[in-house]
Amino acid sequence: MRRELDPAVGYGTSVLLGLVAVGGGFAVAARLPEMPDHSLPLLVPVALATLMMGFIVLTTRRKALSQVIGYLMLENGIYLFGLTLANGLPLLVEMGVLLDVFVGVFIMGLVVFQISRELETLDSRELTELRD
Repeated sequence: MRRELDPAVGYGTSVLLGLVAVGGGFAVAARLPEMPDHSLPLLVPVALATLMMGFIVLTTRRKALSQVIGYLMLENGIYLFGLTLANGLPLLVEMGVLLDVFVGVFIMGLVVFQISRELETLDSRELTELRD
């Protein structure tokens, strides 16, 4: 994929937003009540930071492939946060989540390929010009 020439937010600003997201994740996690049997103290802050960074990538990038990566980051953050709430997910539930993620990525890959083939670009601003 060619490099995104004019993202909605510059690269320096994106790094700063990522740092704010990580700091925000740790700040929010510090205010949440602790679980007594939780052995991974960094799981909640990392999950919240991944959620926020995925949302930032999803909303600030114009290329469809970058937006798909943002969606996957967001979904990974949701899964990490879900791990904090469930004590030992049964294997069947974990396999169902894995199948859901696999199907979602497969469908998004097909959509991105179709967009690239039809429009010869992955810039989401070009999608607003589509008419029947």
